[in-house]
Amino acid sequence: MRQIVSRELLDIPPVAVQHGAGVAGLAALYERYLEGHGLLGHGFVFREIVRLRHVPGGPGSESLSHMLPHPRYWHRMVPTLALAQVLRDRMVAAGAHGLRIAAAYRPAGGEDRSLHKVNAALDLDLLPADLGFDHVFARIAAELWREHRHLKAGIGTYAPALKGGTTAALWTRRVHLDTGYRFRAWQGTGRDSAGRRTWAEVPAALVLAGSDDPSREDQGLVADASGPEV
Repeated sequence: MRQIVSRELLDIPPVAVQHGAGVAGLAALYERYLEGHGLLGHGFVFREIVRLRHVPGGPGSESLSHMLPHPRYWHRMVPTLALAQVLRDRMVAAGAHGLRIAAAYRPAGGEDRSLHKVNAALDLDLLPADLGFDHVFARIAAELWREHRHLKAGIGTYAPALKGGTTAALWTRRVHLDTGYRFRAWQGTGRDSAGRRTWAEVPAALVLAGSDDPSREDQGLVADASGPEV
């Protein structure tokens, strides 16, 4: 039986603000928080989510794509990381070695309403040894997304467009996952001649999710052809 992430994870309350703990202390508390929800040690480890860089003779800093979130955002990662864990497990069952977290909490950059900025999004990459699984990755991610409408899951994949720029290729080496905002899918297809990001009108996830007619509203599958809020 396929594992489905519970809707109840969206209802976890925010954590009370921790005063005076310092960066290292807060990082330790955040790690214990995620461990308490059973989200670490089964494939992903804490240093993949938060990366603290220590500068010799200095106070240290954080990776800009894996920063330590404010405690008020910790609960937002729980359903997203749980969903990512299921995606990783299914990829391993298909023969891959795992997945790499390419971005987690990222308070700056990206889209204006990026869910990375509220700690509700993850970017997941295939490992270098698994690049031949790019078609499998897109298919498994699309199936997972379709099964998790109750989490208000969003999925983004990335590959060049086909059919005059309307339909994306059915493969990806990166998957964006988020939860708690809106059930939707998109496909990044590159940039135009002016350097603007381009998006497929029919994302691969809609095609791969198994709908006979992905444009039908009663399927509950939503394309975001104008670009994501990621």
